Order: sequence, then structure tokens, then C-alpha cells
Amino acid sequence: MRTLSAALIAKQKVASVVPYVKFKLTSADGGTTYDYPTRVLTLEHHEEPYNEFATVVLDNHDRDVADDLRGYWVQVAYGYITGNAVADVEGAESAGNNSTAEYSYTPRLWVKSQQELTSPGNVKTILELEGMWNVLREIQWVSAADGPPSFYFNEYTTDTVMAIISSLLGDIGFSLDAIGTQSDGIIDVDTPIFQINGADAVEVFDDYATIIYRLLTITKCYLRSKTGLAFKIIYPQVADAVDETYYSDKQYIFSEYLERKKLLIPNHIYVLWGDPGGGLGWPYWDWTAGHAGEAADTTEIAMYKDCAGVITAGELTTEAAADVRASAKLTRLKSEQLGGHLVTRHDCGVELYDRVEIEDKRGI
Repeated sequence: MRTLSAALIAKQKVASVVPYVKFKLTSADGGTTYDYPTRVLTLEHHEEPYNEFATVVLDNHDRDVADDLRGYWVQVAYGYITGNAVADVEGAESAGNNSTAEYSYTPRLWVKSQQELTSPGNVKTILELEGMWNVLREIQWVSAADGPPSFYFNEYTTDTVMAIISSLLGDIGFSLDAIGTQSDGIIDVDTPIFQINGADAVEVFDDYATIIYRLLTITKCYLRSKTGLAFKIIYPQVADAVDETYYSDKQYIFSEYLERKKLLIPNHIYVLWGDPGGGLGWPYWDWTAGHAGEAADTTEIAMYKDCAGVITAGELTTEAAADVRASAKLTRLKSEQLGGHLVTRHDCGVELYDRVEIEDKRGI
């Protein structure tokens, strides 16, 4: 949850408010900026697991929008008119326009395409923007070694998952915040044998997003994009305190809520461990008793069937480690299988992976 001022928290919950959007574009070298808050006609902004993107339509009737904004970046700030003169600090969770508006910044987006739409008496500029996960997806990992080897390869054996992710993000110019209270007991503890562009690579030359996602699947954690080109580790738990509550009969009010419950498939995870085949892969493993860690959701199995999901992890050397890996996979599947949507006024404070509560007084 973003830290907002008391005035902004109070203002966004009253019945009638005036919204404010700050939309300042900055060139790659930081030398040129364009501030277009009054030109924004529509803004559709998505913050999703492993993805951020937006489409912005700007009023350009006077042809005063820059002709080529490709590569420019923006940290969109959302807020409301509070009447307070709060200083603007780029990227801050609580900032203002030094006049009457207060707002909170969101993670960086880059302009990937620009279109000009003309019609009688009207000109609009359409910008399509993408975020930090897309940058990670666009760049393939290559060795920092001198000269172009025939196969770029790296293997980690003594680094924690968190240390590997931090190193990879640093390659791109991104950073990883301190873990704080978000440890799952795996991400900053386990030191897996992990190969880049090795036998377990998704493709011969993996991109940074794919590599980092493979690392995250070893854990119960997620990455949240932040302002300032930073990521934060998040470990969602059922015991987490509620960050925001939305009500059907009072502020913070919602107009529509849909919750979808799905069967968990697979609901029984097996992790095959201990590869005695000299790295030859799973068909050559020694299938003896004790070479499969597991984790199961007995409630889901009772509701339907025992649906197995098998993972190979030949680098693991104990059944206990394989059980931990299976538990992490099952936890991730359970976290990602709930779907739904909430329709409400824009909440400047809520972030991806926050825990929200819905109170519906309509007897549904």
C-alpha cells in the first residue's frame, strides 16, 4: 500500500471530488520534458503481475504535442484536488503540484509507439506505453565475458534466489529493495543450483523476465514494480492485515464486485529430485523410493480428483528440499487461481498484491 497524506486519503473517500493526473514525459537522456496534464483525454493504465502497460490519448488540436515521443518515459501520478500546496517530488508516494493537487506516482512506463489521429476539427495523439517487466522481456541475457562465446552460459551455486534476481536487475539498471518483512524463508535463504541458458532454459537464449520468473517459481514470493526503476519482493499471506476495505453502502464505496472461484488444477504437486544421471535429465533418473517431494491440497482433491503436477528439480539433494519446492509451487498456484474484478473510484494508494476486503451489505 502506498503511503498517502491524510488529506489525500480523506479526499478520495468523499462523495464528490475533482481528480488530478500528472503526466510528464522525460527523454532518455533526461534533458527534455513535456508536461501534458491538461491534454489527457483518456488514460487506460494496467498494472498486472509481470506486466504494465497503458494507452493514453492526448488532445493535439493545436499541433503542440511533440512529433516524436518514442523512448520517452513517464511515471503517471494519480490524485485529487485537496486544496493543499504540497511539494512535488518525482516518484514519491505522496506529492503535490505546489498548488492545490496531491497525488501519488506509479512505476515507470516508456512510450513504445505514437499515432496521430485526425478527424474534422480534431487532432489526437495516441501513445502506447509499456513498463519495467516489458523491458526485462525485451533483453536477452548474455555473458559479460569478453568476446562472443558460442554459448552464453552461467551457473549459480552459492547465491540466494534474491541475490541472483538483484544481480540480474542490476544488469538492466534496475534495483531490488531490501526484503524487510517479506521473506518466505526461501527467497533469501536457499542457494539453488541455477543455470542461465543451460539445459533447463525455456529457450536457448532466455530473456531477463523469463529467467527471473523461473527464479520466482522456486519461492512463494512475487515482484512488485515501484517508482525509481525499483522492484520490491512481496510475500502474500492469508494472515496479512487488510490494506483497504471497500463497502457497498459507505465510502470507500464500490459499484460492482465479481469474484470467481475455480477448481485448483493441479492440486497435488510432485517434485522429482536427486539426478544421478550425470546431468542427463529426468528419463535417466533413478526412480527409487524417496525421490519425490510433494505437497497436496486435500480439500481441493476431495472436491474433484487428485490431479498431479510434476516438476523436475535434479539439483535438489534432499526430500525435505523437494517438499519445500513443491509447497512453494502449490502456494503459487493457489494464489494465482482466484480471479475477479472490482469497480470503484480510483484509489491512489492500492498496489499490486495488496490485500483488500469487500463488505457487501445488500444481503447477497
